[in-house]
This record gives sequence, C-alpha cells and structure tokens, in this order.
Amino acid sequence: MSSRLLPLPRRAARRQTAWPLHGPRSIFTKGLRDSRRSILLAGLGMGFLTLLLGMILSLQFPTAADRQQIVAEMRMLPAAISGLLGEPINIDRLGGFMSWRYGNFMPIMFGIWSVLALSGTLAGEARGGSLEVLAGAPVSRRRIALEKIAVHVVALAGAVTVIALGAWLSGQAFATIPADAIAIGDALAHFAGVALFGLVGGALAFGLGPILGRAAAGGVALATLGDAP
Repeated sequence: MSSRLLPLPRRAARRQTAWPLHGPRSIFTKGLRDSRRSILLAGLGMGFLTLLLGMILSLQFPTAADRQQIVAEMRMLPAAISGLLGEPINIDRLGGFMSWRYGNFMPIMFGIWSVLALSGTLAGEARGGSLEVLAGAPVSRRRIALEKIAVHVVALAGAVTVIALGAWLSGQAFATIPADAIAIGDALAHFAGVALFGLVGGALAFGLGPILGRAAAGGVALATLGDAP
C-alpha cells in the first residue's frame, strides 16, 4: 500500500503560509503592515493642521507689524490664561507661532496614540492566547517585545516625517516675512521631541499592560500625560 502524501489544496496552503513565524522579521513586518492606517491618519491629520495654521497666520497677520501686535496682546493676558496657552516664544514668526499654538495638545495626541497602541500590544495578545503562539516560535519573549516596540517607534518616525514635511511646506507656501521659513531639519527635530514625549507614556503602558491589564495600564500612563510641557 502506498503511503504517499497528497498535496494540500491551494487555499489551505495559503492559509498556512500567510504569516509564517520565522522570527522577529515576520513579527515586525506584520505589525508595521497593521499600523499603516495609524501612520497615515496621524501624519496626514497633524500635517494638515500645520498647513492650516500657516495659511491662517499669513492671511490674518501678514506683516511684521501685525506679528508685533500678537506679541503685545499675549503680554496683556492674565497669568492664568497665558499659563494655559504656554510661553509665547518667537510667536512673531511662523515656526514659533506654530510651536506655541500646537505645543500644548500635540504632545498629548502623540501620547494618547502611544498609550492606546502599546498598552494592548502584549496584554491583548496574552488575553487572546496569541502570545503563547508567538512565544513558541524560535525567538525569545524579550525579542518579541522589542520588535513590537520597534513597530510603534517606526510608526512614530513615519508620522513625524509627514508632519515635518507639512510644517516645511507651510513655511514655503505661506511665508510672508523672511523669518517664516522653516528648515526641514528644525521641523524634524522639533516634532521628534514631541513624539518622544508621547513614547514615554506608551512605554509605561507597554510595561504595565501584562501586569495590570490594558485598561488599568492605559489609565496610569494617560495620567502621566498631564505633565506635558
């Protein structure tokens, strides 16, 4: 009697090879592929805000004299209100005005994104049982955790690049005085610092998630965002 094995149907073969666990590369690439929508939404959304702010500033305050009027008005605000808005540094130029106007909420947005993304990365998979499947692959659990953090770091880097390009383009398109020009390197450095703040809360949620659960870990991490600069 022949013991020859029959080939699997094509559909079954595709299911078995859809995501082979051959190490951290498959974990990283799958996570990055799943994050494409988040990168586009965050990058394009915040990048659009930088363009919108540049257009508003160029239309309402096109001259250097108009910009000095903004500075004078900000100095007249009560201390309580100016404290909420942040220190108005170099707001007579587009880059400084953009940093002052969005400096309070953009770190919070990055922080919320990081907390939501990382709080359930291990906790959700542990609850669903898929973490044991990953841990059964020929790769350590520490490497799994590092690769999953790397996915979010790359996602943040992609979003920062898009936002920085939006800020640079805003300076190119809507500059009305020479000081409005924004160097792409300066924009990348600024928004990278903002993203790093958000990553701190996400890292805390990532570490606490398997211990406290996603909801509790996310709550603790979100509470730290109240110290945003």
